[in-house]
Amino acid sequence: DRIVEICEKTLVRLKSTRRLKDGCLALLPACCSAYTCIMKRAWDNMKLLSATGRHTAAAFTVEDRISPLLESAIENVDPSDWSNIDAIVQCCVLIGDGGRLLQLAKSVLPWLTRAVLDRSSVDYVTSTDKRVFVSRLVTAFVDAGEIPTVRVINLKRRPDRLLDFMSYASHKEQMLVLKGPAKMRHKSYLSRKKKTTVETCENGDSSGDYAFDGLCSNDELEDQLANRLEGGKGSLADFVKAKWRPGDLRAFDKEARNDSELVRTNVTEKACSLSHIASWMGVEKTLSEANASNANEVGDDVASWYQQKLIRMFKIAGFARGAALSRENADMEPVPVCVVLEDDAVLVDRFVERLQLLLEELPRDFHFCSLGYSRPKSAP
Repeated sequence: DRIVEICEKTLVRLKSTRRLKDGCLALLPACCSAYTCIMKRAWDNMKLLSATGRHTAAAFTVEDRISPLLESAIENVDPSDWSNIDAIVQCCVLIGDGGRLLQLAKSVLPWLTRAVLDRSSVDYVTSTDKRVFVSRLVTAFVDAGEIPTVRVINLKRRPDRLLDFMSYASHKEQMLVLKGPAKMRHKSYLSRKKKTTVETCENGDSSGDYAFDGLCSNDELEDQLANRLEGGKGSLADFVKAKWRPGDLRAFDKEARNDSELVRTNVTEKACSLSHIASWMGVEKTLSEANASNANEVGDDVASWYQQKLIRMFKIAGFARGAALSRENADMEPVPVCVVLEDDAVLVDRFVERLQLLLEELPRDFHFCSLGYSRPKSAP
């Protein structure tokens, strides 16, 4: 409570003055670090005291009092308050909050890149002392962008799983976490967007939603989908087949039923499929932005080009740098990689380190890479 009180008083001061140069948020990273450690211990104790082994109900009692404070800090900080922005970047990294770090980057980087790179802009910084501070802030964003970002599929009614995942991401590893599912886009909408530019890609989000919940009727799932469709009408039939063959799973699981008969896709399976489709639509959007950005020459607008590159870093896990599989792609540059995980994924020790080693070897013209199986002994 005392930690939260310190943060709240600091933010009241920020709101009242709007523009502070004395680094009034300098205490915020320390407060974030202490608070997350305390809440992790509290959550671990709740799980130990649970008699049933199910922690879902207990998770709803865990109040996140830091994230709203960070939200307020991002909304009220001035782009030229370098020390305060640096403090917020540190906070987002400490708690693994990729969503708010991306929000901050979109808010601050347009001004920041102009201040450093655009000599024709009124925001361009000429003072040597100020340029040192601005350069340090750019470095802080670059360093944060080097941290892998993963997209996690999480049901709104399962905060316990997200708490476990975030605890791992912020304490055992250093990862940034985004909610995986993005807005859904109907096929007809996608066909109208074939000639996508950087400008049109920036409209809408490539992540940030909860998973589709299958504990409902088929009509209710249709309503969930309608609320998330971008750019036109659509239905479940446009995204998920009504029937499927269990034998198709043998490509991934050698112990799967060798059954070629069609079975009906139930509502839970449809919801799970929609959650993954929505996540991969977000991935496609991110990679389309990357391709559009790469297709544009730097030209005179260096600041805008660099800004797009930096913002992209907060949406990806790294770059595939391995030798290309096809000779035609031998000269291909390393390509951005997005990682999608479910909230109950069990990550191996040193996950981030091993992921980076994998990306060093992953062919840069790859299409899809599965990081693991729920039953690895059953993998083909």
